[in-house]
Amino acid sequence: MTITPELIAAYKSTDFEVQTPEANIVLRADQTNPEFDKFLQSRDAATSVVITAWNPWSEPRSREENEEAQRIMEDQMRNAGFVLLPAAGVDPTGDWEPEQSFCALGMTEEEGILWGTRFQQNAVITHEKGRASKLCLCHP
Repeated sequence: MTITPELIAAYKSTDFEVQTPEANIVLRADQTNPEFDKFLQSRDAATSVVITAWNPWSEPRSREENEEAQRIMEDQMRNAGFVLLPAAGVDPTGDWEPEQSFCALGMTEEEGILWGTRFQQNAVITHEKGRASKLCLCHP
């Protein structure tokens, strides 16, 4: 699958809402977020990745298929030792349904790309404390 410039633009315009115990925090590609940096600091984490198992390779699937894939990913990631927070990829225009996601605390960019590839995702959003969130493609 080729990732088109339009698809990249859509990913970059998405609001990635992370549900922390204190507040919902929105991450956006290419933007810093001091509030999320403080949250990471409070959890002794320097990195995180927002990832979903919904709609592999950006091909729409049924809600049931997406929820099952998400459950499998959650089980595997928890078994691998990651702390997960509920998250969602939200289209600010409302043209498409929010995609259930997780924010994996302590996951590195490299790990995020590997997990994204495993669950047939085009991209993940990474965040390193003190830096802008980053859209990372999982395949060329």
